[in-house]
Amino acid sequence: MATFAAKLEEATVAVLANGEQNVLSAEEASAAINGLLTTPVLGEDGEPAKGEDGEPTGEMQPSTPPLILDVRDPSVRDQGSWIANSVSCSLGSLAFAADADAGDFAMAGVADADKGAPVFVACGLGGQALLGAKVMVEYGFTNVKVIEGGMDAWEKAKLPTESYKAKPVTGASVAEYLANSDGLLEVIQDAVNAAVKAQVANPKQFVGNRLLNRTDLPEPEPEPEPVPEAAETAAEGEAPAEGEAPADGEAAAADGEAAPELEAEAEAAKEAEV
Repeated sequence: MATFAAKLEEATVAVLANGEQNVLSAEEASAAINGLLTTPVLGEDGEPAKGEDGEPTGEMQPSTPPLILDVRDPSVRDQGSWIANSVSCSLGSLAFAADADAGDFAMAGVADADKGAPVFVACGLGGQALLGAKVMVEYGFTNVKVIEGGMDAWEKAKLPTESYKAKPVTGASVAEYLANSDGLLEVIQDAVNAAVKAQVANPKQFVGNRLLNRTDLPEPEPEPEPVPEAAETAAEGEAPAEGEAPADGEAAAADGEAAPELEAEAEAAKEAEV
């Protein structure tokens, strides 16, 4: 089994054999990406255009923007930074992504790219980019270049990058962000309104007009006041209205008062019989 070093050496030979200057420094790659480099205008034969005297005209044109392939694992790439407009395609999946015959595994913009268009391959330190460039060469791409030193060299050269890293937030930047974010304020306001409605539905947790200093919120309905104990006692002592049945306690008291009279009548009936 070939070692990683052997694979790198093989890839380097393949890339360098594909054309001159196929390993670019970060600065050279950045200049080409940003259209700062020029290339000779080519004739129909693919060679530099020539004048009537048969000599090259020396006419130059801006270099074609390259396809930038980042062959790092996406999880590694997303934790760091990358070159703007680069395409993330891990080295392990590149053999399928660059194959136009791979069906659903082929990556649009890679497999169907112009075989003669420039392709820049980047990674973390440069080794994986060489292996990725070799894959592209094997699929017939003829203008493949490697960014030497990878993203490590790119960042050391202080060239522009993109990342998911959070940027410091200030009051001014927040205001500018909101001002340039169509519909965001409406989304925030809808969320606030929903929260307010939920709190209005539960008065015990309602924070009232203090929420966001708003003054257009409805006040919660007051809870019913409890009846004082003295009033309850007095109400219990009142006699029931005419036609109303007495309460259980009142009926028991009436039965207690009638008991002695019944006993006296029973005694008188016994004496009469004697």
